[in-house]
Amino acid sequence: MKKGFFNHYLTSALAVMILLLAGLEAFSQPVPHFTNNAGGTYAAGANGIIRMRGSPTDPGLFDGAIPLGAAAASRIPARVEWVRVAGGQDVQARWYTDLYYFGGTKNVLTDVYVFNVYDPSAGGARTYAGIFHYDGNGTQPIVPQVVYGEGDESGATNHYINLDLLDGLKVNNAAVYASGYLTSNAAADLTCNANFTIGTGASSSAGDITINNAYFKTTSNGTLDINAGATVLVQNTGVNSLFNLMSTGICTMNGTLTLQSGANNGRLNVGYDAATPVAARLDIPGTFTNQVAVGSRTNMTFALTSTVDYQGAGAQTPQANNEGLPANPEYQYGNLEFHNAGLKTPDGSIFMRGNTLVVNGGNVIMGNAIADPNVFNLYRPTGGAPTVTYSSANNDVYIRGKMRYYGTLPTAAMLKYNNEQTQVTFSTAPTDFQLDVHPALQPTLLNDFDPTTDVTRTIRASFTGTGVISTLRAGYVAAEYTGAAIMESRMRFFEGFDGAQPKQKITIAGFPATNSGSADPRYVNLTGGTGVSLIGGAGGGAINEMTTNSDIVMGTSTLFITINHGRWTNPNTWDEGVLPSANDNALVRHLVYVGIDGPGWGTAGGPDEVNTNNTLREATAYPGGVAAANQITISSNVISLPEFTTPYPNAVLIVGNEDNGAGYNFHTNLSGQIAGYNAGIRNFNAAANAGGNPGDNKSAAIGDLHGIWISTLGAETAVLGTAMLTNAGTVQNQEVIEIGE
Repeated sequence: MKKGFFNHYLTSALAVMILLLAGLEAFSQPVPHFTNNAGGTYAAGANGIIRMRGSPTDPGLFDGAIPLGAAAASRIPARVEWVRVAGGQDVQARWYTDLYYFGGTKNVLTDVYVFNVYDPSAGGARTYAGIFHYDGNGTQPIVPQVVYGEGDESGATNHYINLDLLDGLKVNNAAVYASGYLTSNAAADLTCNANFTIGTGASSSAGDITINNAYFKTTSNGTLDINAGATVLVQNTGVNSLFNLMSTGICTMNGTLTLQSGANNGRLNVGYDAATPVAARLDIPGTFTNQVAVGSRTNMTFALTSTVDYQGAGAQTPQANNEGLPANPEYQYGNLEFHNAGLKTPDGSIFMRGNTLVVNGGNVIMGNAIADPNVFNLYRPTGGAPTVTYSSANNDVYIRGKMRYYGTLPTAAMLKYNNEQTQVTFSTAPTDFQLDVHPALQPTLLNDFDPTTDVTRTIRASFTGTGVISTLRAGYVAAEYTGAAIMESRMRFFEGFDGAQPKQKITIAGFPATNSGSADPRYVNLTGGTGVSLIGGAGGGAINEMTTNSDIVMGTSTLFITINHGRWTNPNTWDEGVLPSANDNALVRHLVYVGIDGPGWGTAGGPDEVNTNNTLREATAYPGGVAAANQITISSNVISLPEFTTPYPNAVLIVGNEDNGAGYNFHTNLSGQIAGYNAGIRNFNAAANAGGNPGDNKSAAIGDLHGIWISTLGAETAVLGTAMLTNAGTVQNQEVIEIGE
């Protein structure tokens, strides 16, 4: 047989075989299909190729009763080429081993699966519909499976829509852009050797992602869920290693994010772009670790409007960041949130410049002791007050430790500090202001802390510059106060500034502090008048001043101080604007009279005395023989106590009985005493009394008498009763002083 005839015969035989496999009748018009029916099989050697040329009216199909590649079990072995040149050609959704394109435009239909090699490079322009799957399982000749570099963010064609990575290691060696979403299963670990960008839709990665001198980037409004057990490792292998979140959708890190340190630190970006920043969001229920040393973390950048939310159900370590001011403010977090029950303990100081801070669930622990250095810093670039939200109003959700506002602090706008009820408003703002708050920790900058009267909570204030607080508010919880509920309703502020000295009252003249009493949410609030001045120096200053590095103490053991001349029962006589009780100590620095109808001693109508308030009887104000104070101190000189910072030469207590009635005794608690410290600036003598007994003469002038005067004013006997009388000045007794019970 001739060779030519043999070849002709072989070709005819093959044609007949193909027709039989296709189930076609011998004389029907052929179509460009590979039709596989019952009993049909297809095997290919290493060089076997199916080349789908199609026709002007039909792009070509794998069809039949049992079509090739319709499922993973019938995957088309070896190589398939879609090669039509003229016009477009649909690439059929099938399970391929190797898939190549040649010729003209290709429209890749959804649910194409490629097990080994995907190479569209010899074809024309490509469009993708739906999902493209890489499902090489690691047994293919090429390990790992290469995700073909396809498209860029600016291109309308030649980019994926949705990508699905399955069952084996994956790597991209050229840029990949999927305008939709990415999914992967746990076996499909991806190494990005080139940029990898995803867009809209719900992306989810159960496999690990390793970023090697490239970026992995989210865009548009797509979401990304890194599943529990999956990792994102941003390597130190090049300056381009970046996990770049530029989508307005949420990236949820249920697995582990690690920024590797080295010559080129792995980097994280959440929404920052100098020209077009994005309000990106990163939620972290899992683990985030920045291996770069605290203080050198220039490898994290954040848009002002971005949000990072630490959501650990168990203990979690929020990553400290760099301040970056003034050149790189993007090193600061934008907005921060903390959710779920796990304690959040940052590994260094936190800096944020956004407008939203949320603590909802697990508390944030900047430190457990005053000595701990970590600070939660809130930068205010334009003087605005951020929205700070705690999920409980009862102060049991909190940031423990140092919390500082700096930059341009606002005036007339409340700044919320370590818990819901701890707030500061400035009328004149300092340069910065910090509170270091530690629940259940006893304050130490005082020597007279009493757990039965004071709150066991340290609130240490520090600031630079000067200013004026118009409203000071501090919160606490019930367990921190062990005193009686009736006393809790008298809670006020004190300043502790020296561990060797007693605390000093913080008050605003005529504007007493208010409080929540013995009910949640618990707080003490001081506002009004000229406010509390923040001053330079040390030592506490006056009672309406505060010096830096002082403890703000909440206590019920109060000291009432006179601020005006007038009757004891005149609220305007006292700094609190209300009368002392039997449990309060009283410091008399002015001319104060008891049982005598005012006005008197030249004070009527003046700024120091409100005439209509000088007529309330002590017997009415203290019914049933209640003591008017626990202890009374009369002082005109400066002595070595923090309250005594200015001389008060007209300090005197005059006790008469014009209107209280028979049997009324003005007295202190039996546990108390009357103490006059250096009260006699000038002693009573003949010359002083020659003016007509000034303590019995309401027409006498302020300054004519000092110390204690038991007056004959009134038809009834004037009595001053006390458990003890300690005198270091002048006592002039015209009637009765009772000592003891």
